Formats: sequence, structure tokens, C-alpha cells
Amino acid sequence: MIQNYFKTAWRILWRNKLQTGINTIGLAIGIAGCLSVFLLVDHELGHNKDLVDADRVYRVYSHFYGPFSGVNPGVPTGVESLAATSVEGTEVQCMVHTFMAQVTLPGEFNEAARKKLEEQKDIVITGPEYFDLIQNYEWLAGAPRQSLGAPHQVVLTESKARKYFGLKEATEALGRTVIYQDSLRMTVAGILKDPDFRSDFHFNDFISAQTIPSSFLKDEIPNDSWGSIRSADQFFIKTSEGVSQGAMAELLSPLNERANEDEESEEEGVEFVLQPMSDLHYNQELGLFDNSRAPAHKPTLLGLVLVAILLLLLAAINFINLSTVQATLRSKETGVKKAIGASRSQLRWQFLLETGLLTLLTIPLAMALSELAMRYFSEFLPTGFNMAFWTPKVLFFLIGTVVLVTLLAGLYPSFVMSSFNPAFAINKAKGGGMGKNSSQLRKSLIVFQFVLAQVFIIGAVIIGQQMNFVLQKDLGFNKESVVYFYNWGGGATKKQLFKDRLQQLPHISAVGLQNKP
Repeated sequence: MIQNYFKTAWRILWRNKLQTGINTIGLAIGIAGCLSVFLLVDHELGHNKDLVDADRVYRVYSHFYGPFSGVNPGVPTGVESLAATSVEGTEVQCMVHTFMAQVTLPGEFNEAARKKLEEQKDIVITGPEYFDLIQNYEWLAGAPRQSLGAPHQVVLTESKARKYFGLKEATEALGRTVIYQDSLRMTVAGILKDPDFRSDFHFNDFISAQTIPSSFLKDEIPNDSWGSIRSADQFFIKTSEGVSQGAMAELLSPLNERANEDEESEEEGVEFVLQPMSDLHYNQELGLFDNSRAPAHKPTLLGLVLVAILLLLLAAINFINLSTVQATLRSKETGVKKAIGASRSQLRWQFLLETGLLTLLTIPLAMALSELAMRYFSEFLPTGFNMAFWTPKVLFFLIGTVVLVTLLAGLYPSFVMSSFNPAFAINKAKGGGMGKNSSQLRKSLIVFQFVLAQVFIIGAVIIGQQMNFVLQKDLGFNKESVVYFYNWGGGATKKQLFKDRLQQLPHISAVGLQNKP
């Protein structure tokens, strides 16, 4: 019986090629929009979820109160040493201080390599405890305390090792030297497999924290300081199992007291607050790390989901309208089937299988359209976004979409066509048995479809004009004539000297210094 249903459905679709083509294109666009949004939303919502014990990891950030209230994702460098003595105990499994670095490489690299390396934004200075915090890394060579336990050691991911040294086997980089900022010579002491987990910890170079006191970094990252809070200096805590966020927050009291002991007024100061890992990827106020991507915006993601649902609904409504119109032409077929004994349920199953088969045939076209759209808008997609269609999650989504579209688009037409009066349906002069209620619903759906389409068109035009304004607006200066230097260390005296020397050059009209907080 089911085989006969499929044969009949295929013959009907093949016979009505024009309507099949129109329905296929309409459904493909709607499903492609849904698929694209699903891939994007799944990518964003999946960040940090695969990290081991992610529910026990917190970032400690600074909250300023008083006349100048606000937040900073960083903490003073003194937090690390004080926390090691005041927050010790069974409540904490590990504590990690990270220092983000934005440096240039060159040194001993050849000219071709220099063009590839220029400025690296995925470098972190940290200790071996980092790999107790994030345990998802797989070591190809070395170990945390062996590879980051001494000064002037660096751990690289396999892709970075190949990029720096042009090697086929990343482990051959062990023992080689990487020179950062022209004078910071680091020995490769460990190699990590490229991360296969999705997280905001985007680092690929891990410089030993013990390098700080034995290099010029000590001027940039002073030890045990409470006078400066920078977003580049961040502090993470992993609690022991069963310790709540509230209990952990109470243990931060000594840090708050030390940070505010020099404040003259109790109405202003700073307090340290715990941010759970689940909030890290979405907090617009705190952000992520220096030199990393911007956080995801949850309201925007929800808006995209709504748009995807409306696109799919438009495609389903378009299919319903075409199918109910086609019902008049197929009324004689329905009447004959009823006259020879076909029941309503059999006819409904037949029409639903037609819709299901058409939707199933639409999926390959929808996937192709989705990939084309993603490639076209690749500049607007987040870093690390992967168009993987053949994962279990995506396949489950596509199967669910086929079922949902079949029910949305096929259920009502199947009820309409299976309810025809056989005598009226066979007699074309009686109008094929189409009821007044069916005509009213079809008109309502058409009005809804066109109103929603107009909203989308107007929205697209407005967004296009805004984007054009942002891209074409005159900034008041020539971007090609402005050069930016990033200085990692050297102190204020050398920076001022560098500025004075630049001002003496005849081709430079203006020079400015900026200190990033």
C-alpha cells in the first residue's frame, strides 16, 4: 500500500512539472533560510559547552561603584598572589591568571614568512594551571608543568608550529626558537593538537608566565600590583565539585578588602565578581578577551530564529495556496477515487505523502542555497564558523524540517481535497466541490503572505541603506594615511622618545599616543 502511495505521488509530481518546480523553489528558499540560521545559532550557542567541568569555571571581573561605575573583565595582578593564600582550601580546584599579548614575530623568519605572521592576536601568557582549567586539549608532545614550568618556554598548537617553521610534522618544532617582539626568545617546549572543541579560549601560543620577571615583560605586567586594572589581565577560578557560586563569592572578601584599603570613601571603590562560564560568550558589557571576537548577542540570535520561522511559514503558505487552487483541477481525480471505494484517510495519506516527497526532494537544493548564501556572506559570519551539513545534529534538524513542512503545508490541502463530494467533484459544472470556507481561508493566507513579504522587503531595504551609510560615510580623515603602531613594553619614557622622533620627520603631520586601559 505504501509503495503504491509513493508511486502515485511521484507520477503526480512528474506530471505537474510547473507546479512542482514552483513549490520546490519556494520550499527550498524557506528551508535554506532555516538551515542557515540553525547552523549559525547552533555555532553560537555551542560555545564553551563542551569544556570539561564548564559549570564550575568562573571568570573574576572588576565592578566599579561610586561616581565612576562600570565593569572591566580584568583584575589587578596582585589578585593572583593574594588569592593563592586567602582562597586556598577544598573549595577551589585551580586558579589561573592569563595575560593577553598582541605582538609581531619576526626575528629569524624569512621574508615570505614575515608576510604571513605580521601580528599575532592569539597569544596568551599563562602558567601550567591553564591546562587544569581547560582540560580539553590533547598533547602531541610535552606536558603542562614540563612545558610551561620554566622561563622562556612556549607551547604551540600544531597549526601554529607548521605556520612558524613550515614543517610537515608539528612535533619537529620542539626545541626550536620563536622570537617575539624582536627580543623575546622562546623555546618551543610543547605541541598541542589543534582544538576540536568550540570555545572562546582562542589561543594558539602559550608563553610561560615565569618569563615575565626575567624579561622586559616585567615593565608591562608588574608583579603584585593593585594600582592598575586592564582587560588584558584576566583571572579564572575552577571550583571543587558541589561548591556554589554564592559560597565562592564569599571567599573573595579578602580580595575586595585589599583592593579598597587605600580608598578614602566607602561609597566608591571596586569589588570582584564571579562570572559563570555559561555567560562568558554572551555578555556584551564585559566582552571576551583582548584581540578576540565580539560576544554573541542573544536577542539577535532569537530575532534570526523568528525570521527563519517566518520564512518557513511563508513557504508553507505558498504551498497551501497553490495546492488548494490545484485542488479544483484534481477534483475529478478525487471524485473517481472516492467512487471506486477510496476512504478519506487513504486520500489524506496520499496527499501528505505527495507533500513529504516534494519536501524531501527539496532538501538538496536547500542545502546548496544555504551553502551559497553562507559563502556570499562569509565576511559577516563569526570566526570559526563551519558549514558542516553531515553532522548528526544537522541531519536530525533536516529530518524534523521535512516532517514539520509536510504537516504545515500538506495537512490542510489533504483535508480539503479528501472532503470533496464525489458527485460534485466528478461534475466539473458544479465547481469541483470547493467550499466557501476554503476560498476565504485561501484569501486570508494570501493577504498574510503578501503583508509579511512587504515587511521583509522594507526591512531589507532599510538595512541595506544603513550598511551603505556605514561603509560610505566620510570619517573626516584618509584611512590610508594613518599608521598604527603597537608597542609591547618599553615604558613611558621610550614611548615619548619614539613619538618625538616621529614628529621630526617631514612627511608626518601629526602623532598621538594612546594607552589602552
